[in-house]
Amino acid sequence: MLEYRSLPPGKYEVTAVSFHAYAHLAESYNIAVCPHFLMELHVALCCAVPNARWVEYIPQLDSLTKTGMTICDGYALPSADPGLGIAWDFAALKQQEAEGSYRLIKG
Repeated sequence: MLEYRSLPPGKYEVTAVSFHAYAHLAESYNIAVCPHFLMELHVALCCAVPNARWVEYIPQLDSLTKTGMTICDGYALPSADPGLGIAWDFAALKQQEAEGSYRLIKG
C-alpha cells in the first residue's frame, strides 16, 4: 500500500532517477506529485511526468541564483541551458556563509 505523505525532513537524497520512480509509482495510484525546494531543477523533472501538478516557488532563493525561476503566464519554464538549470550566484552564497561553516578539505 502506498502511504500518502511526503519524504521525511532531512531525507533529501532524491535524484532525477528516483524522482521519476516515485512519480511513476504515485501515478499508478492516481496521486499527483508536487516537489519541494530546488525549483529550477524540479521544473524540468515535472515536465517529464504526467502527474506533476505544481512546482513550489520560493522567491527568497532568487537572490542566490543568477537567473531565478522563469515564470510566464503563471507557468514555470524549464531552463534551456545544459545541466541542472540552476545558475548559482556563488558571490551571493558566500555572503550568506556563517563563519566557520566552510572549510576546504584537500585529498
